[in-house]
Amino acid sequence: MKPAPQRWRPLAQFDLEHARMLIGQVIAPWLKDWFGARGAQALDVRAVRLISADAPYDFARAMRVSQSESSLWWALQRDAPRLLAALALDLPATSFPRAANEAVPAVRALGQRMVAELSRALASLCEGPAEAGPLTPSFKDTAPREGVLLSIAAPCGSELCAVVCPPSLLCERCAPRRDDHSRRRHSVDSRHDALSSTPVALHARLGQAQITLDQLLGLAPGDVITVNRKLHEPVDLLVSSSDRTAGRSIAPGRLGRTGTALSIQLDSNTAQENA
Repeated sequence: MKPAPQRWRPLAQFDLEHARMLIGQVIAPWLKDWFGARGAQALDVRAVRLISADAPYDFARAMRVSQSESSLWWALQRDAPRLLAALALDLPATSFPRAANEAVPAVRALGQRMVAELSRALASLCEGPAEAGPLTPSFKDTAPREGVLLSIAAPCGSELCAVVCPPSLLCERCAPRRDDHSRRRHSVDSRHDALSSTPVALHARLGQAQITLDQLLGLAPGDVITVNRKLHEPVDLLVSSSDRTAGRSIAPGRLGRTGTALSIQLDSNTAQENA
């Protein structure tokens, strides 16, 4: 029995879509060769479910099972050649009875060729050639116990091929890929440039005045309030963010006038020690 595939994570529901896209891309050239412009609608690749030891999948005995070196498994239904030949000729499947494959060699040869090329398309996903054969006990013993089960079906709903993608293959090739545009990194501004464009508020702390409540209630136009700061004593310049948090002193300065507005001329770039 082959060792369990190494993986860096367990499978999840999003692996169903990844596996469906992977198999759809692999068989897309084969569909185009045989069905032309209607190739995308000729067959339906469906993600069925996750398989595990608790929810295994057993290939039917009527299937011809193929196994690749990377443990990709697929199995073709007995009627796959007949159904594929009918689809390629754009005829209903009922046009070829089950016994018609024996009676019409051209139809049988067409279906077998399509099946062989489909197997080669699936094997192209793998590192080496695929081994094919009936579901013998040796094949059954090595059948995958984990992975994603997919179904390649005809438009009528008849399944043609069952595919099991192992975890190792999905982790390596089914990881989400971004296009070149999404992978491009946007230019990053320097921290200095980023901070320099951030608005902040500057405040000047002139000083404090202590008065009683009676004095406060009795204030009237013309009253003069004296603060605890001398006329030529440096004034603290404070900075705060736009959320109105408490400001911090960044530098002292002296009061002045610019036109009709008060101004502060900086004395230093360092905050006062007693600020």
